[in-house]
Amino acid sequence: MEYLNVKQVAELLQMTTRGIRLLVSNTDFPAPIRISHKKVLYDKAAIVEWLNSKKEREYDRFISNQKSV
Repeated sequence: MEYLNVKQVAELLQMTTRGIRLLVSNTDFPAPIRISHKKVLYDKAAIVEWLNSKKEREYDRFISNQKSV
């Protein structure tokens, strides 16, 4: 397994670290793994899976909207 810190996750998703923290608290984004009081890591495979799922949902929503037109 490969783990990323919040800065690496932000770079991967082209977001800010604050944006990542908001995703964690407000969406179904994979929860971080707390290693210590200050150290938090994220499972890269879980993030990739979440991203693929999000792309599929957006595609399905797009297709549904196209059928309605």
